[in-house]
Amino acid sequence: MYNSGNSSKNVTGASIVDGTVETVDIADDAVTADKLANSVNTDIATGVTASTTAGDALPKAGGAMTGAITTNSTFDGRDVATDGAALDVLDLAINSTANAAAITIDANENVGIGVTPNAWSGSYTALDMGDAFGGGIAVRNAASSPQSQAWVTSNTYRSNDSTTDTSGWTAKAGHLCAALGIGLQGGSALKFMTSGWTAAGAVVSFTEKVTMDGDGIKFNGDTAAANALDDYEEGTWTPAYTATSLVATYSTQIGTYTKVGNLVTLNCNISPNAITTAGTGKLTITGLPFTAASTASGKSSASISHSYAWASNPPAAGRILANSTTFEMAKATGTSTFTQGADLGAGALLFFTISYRV
Repeated sequence: MYNSGNSSKNVTGASIVDGTVETVDIADDAVTADKLANSVNTDIATGVTASTTAGDALPKAGGAMTGAITTNSTFDGRDVATDGAALDVLDLAINSTANAAAITIDANENVGIGVTPNAWSGSYTALDMGDAFGGGIAVRNAASSPQSQAWVTSNTYRSNDSTTDTSGWTAKAGHLCAALGIGLQGGSALKFMTSGWTAAGAVVSFTEKVTMDGDGIKFNGDTAAANALDDYEEGTWTPAYTATSLVATYSTQIGTYTKVGNLVTLNCNISPNAITTAGTGKLTITGLPFTAASTASGKSSASISHSYAWASNPPAAGRILANSTTFEMAKATGTSTFTQGADLGAGALLFFTISYRV
């Protein structure tokens, strides 16, 4: 089978078909599917015969293959064996032996782990967990206010998007219900609500127990800014005696305080170990950590639990005046009502407690 350079001539050659030598006319311009099939038939054991046509082949764009495919390489850069093992792990995570549907995703993209997701309002995307009494986490994704809102729940879900935080809830099972919300109606930053025993599927009657917003902490549904607890603080302060010309050194100067909202409670333990220069006039204690309120409510009296070893006339009572950081003392006897600098002696002990508003 040889063409001596004249490409316009047909050439013939031998082809072996089913063990028989046949003469085949192979013209440069006469290649057919049958001739190609005959050419490759000796190299392919099955699947391609002289009757195979181009239409029977799998198109480049894809098609259905009826047999199993194996490879010792990759498809489009992916290791099939490795990816398959990963999919097996994912399948075990989604379908466990304890629960045939360990993870369920409903049409609204709510997810249930161990349970079917509850029928949350369409404004929410939720994750429900546990058994029939289980809890959930839900985020409100509606365009209307408040856009940023999330709930952590126990035995309840929000079946409708109510305009009040305590409404629109349904009990999952017959039991107590609770919900903790963040970014809620009316601008509340955080709210904790509870209910009594509620039948499965019934409307939950929630009561607000604690609300935290820009005013502070409010209790039992209270909304008044004046009633909010906006501060809690504990600390120390350093008490010192003051009188005209008084110079003293101390063996003890201990002061502690607790501030809850606008109410401060002080404790004081003070004792000088030496009086270098005796004082004259009214004797007071300075160094209080907060200024008393400027109104009449800032004026408070003290409980003096111990006054001992004074030079004369130990104090029997004390007070803080409005808009002041000074503690005044009064004595039980003597010509002057107020304790004087001359009454203080080395080693004098004084313990007192006082509460006042700031």
